[in-house]
Amino acid sequence: MEESRVRQLPKIELHCHLDGSIRPTTLRTIAEKQNIPLPQDEQALKELVVAPEKCTDLNDYLTRFDFVLTCLQTAEALQAAAYDVISQAAEDGVAYIEVRFAPSQHTEKGLRLPEIVTAVLTGLKQGEEDFGVKSNALLCGMRHDQQQAIEKIVHLAHDFRETGVVGFDLAGNEVDFPPYTFEDVLALANQLSIPLTGTVKTLAEYPFQQFIEAGLAVCINTDNRTVSDTTLTKEFMKLATWYQLSYDEMKQLTKNALAGAFLSPDEKKLLNQKIDQAYLF
Repeated sequence: MEESRVRQLPKIELHCHLDGSIRPTTLRTIAEKQNIPLPQDEQALKELVVAPEKCTDLNDYLTRFDFVLTCLQTAEALQAAAYDVISQAAEDGVAYIEVRFAPSQHTEKGLRLPEIVTAVLTGLKQGEEDFGVKSNALLCGMRHDQQQAIEKIVHLAHDFRETGVVGFDLAGNEVDFPPYTFEDVLALANQLSIPLTGTVKTLAEYPFQQFIEAGLAVCINTDNRTVSDTTLTKEFMKLATWYQLSYDEMKQLTKNALAGAFLSPDEKKLLNQKIDQAYLF
């Protein structure tokens, strides 16, 4: 597959973390407005926020978020970050994206949880208006937080369900805080009819080719555009190298993602037509 064509084709992204996907240049602008010191050298800044290709473990990877979070403690910063992610999505040919973030991570300077969600949704909406990329948000509860604090995020997702929040997820250190310890939280989300998301562990354990051949609903995501130094275009090109992915298979993967998106039937129909039209070559 040709990278330039892959970049132009419409894509659907369902798993993208806000704090892991801010461009270093945007992060610099956000930090300077708050008088937060940054390395002057661009490469040094990149090393601060981009994880090495081989991390020692998940916690090593997650340390890249620490500095970013110090910069995302104002409504203006959160709005700018959300807008930046949508601008990146537009450059990457993304037609629809679901951006997830943990409101509890942005309260250090006194922001209330509803203010945090409103700021992110405002940035996403502004990005949609300027770049034409449809988006929604998912709220994350941090695994290391107390159960009561996580349940507040579940209720927050319910409160904003009509204004751009479409689901709930757990984020953070899964090794020390495994999923089975959050049964009550997940039960609450189900009780409030809030959609939940799930994960797989490693690429080595992921039988991609077998899933494709079996017709399973696989889709491709970046997770963290900046921390992992990737785009959807790069991910699809990796699949083309590893598994000789074809354009027809890329189209199917995109349609799989659309089928799993938290969108209305009418919105899915419009995006499906856009995908079909783009693949007439």
